Amino acid sequence: RDETVPCHRVLHKDGTLCRAFESDGKNLQADLLLREGVRLLPDGKADLAHFSWPRPMLDETQGTKYAE
Repeated sequence: RDETVPCHRVLHKDGTLCRAFESDGKNLQADLLLREGVRLLPDGKADLAHFSWPRPMLDETQGTKYAE
């Protein structure tokens, strides 16, 4: 499995886009995500309910495993 993630797919934990992609009032990150089919909410954040990476869940007996 490829563990690399393109940098434009990395967001703040609340779905806010990164300011480093902003130039002349435009956000390149938003453009790249929209081209990939990622939906943005009216406030400009990514819709994490539909497009977030699964969060690790802690199982005290087995350590960390990913949510299904």
